[in-house]
Amino acid sequence: MLFCLPCSRLETNLKDLSFIKWSTSGPQLAVGNAKGNLLIYNSMTRKKIPIMGKHPRRICSGAWTAASNDLVLGSENKTLTVSNENGDTLVHREVRYAPLEIHVGLSSHRSPDGPGRSSSEEATIAANLGGRVLMLCSLDPSVEPLELSFDQQYGELIKHCWLSSGLVALGFASGQLVIL
Repeated sequence: MLFCLPCSRLETNLKDLSFIKWSTSGPQLAVGNAKGNLLIYNSMTRKKIPIMGKHPRRICSGAWTAASNDLVLGSENKTLTVSNENGDTLVHREVRYAPLEIHVGLSSHRSPDGPGRSSSEEATIAANLGGRVLMLCSLDPSVEPLELSFDQQYGELIKHCWLSSGLVALGFASGQLVIL
């Protein structure tokens, strides 16, 4: 059971909750559990959409996209999914390690014509894969993701976040902070 402000309760009928995230641009709340089940609750309509077996193992991370209101989820079974606000899977991607932390931000893409030419911003997923790799990928499944590994002297990747300028800040177990 969850409490939704102001002072209301939401019965999820899920046990062993492992993930919870409000949408940044809509009235949806996503709740995942240790068995890979998902509940999407719309606070405006009070409609609950249960999705049993969204992932075969624990949902460990996720984020909502701002523009399209899609839900990106990571699971212990080394998969990443992108779903619409109703829970329909749009993208299913296998990854090397479990996605421990996921953030969606905007990254700039410059025109191949060179500096000073037109550039565009695109929603980009940044996922901490097992504390070993930072994966950057587009919501477009046809675009290959970029995986960044770091020298062992940094230690495990603990946290990351998007900065407003389209850069990513990375925090490592060694205390190092890296900006990409």
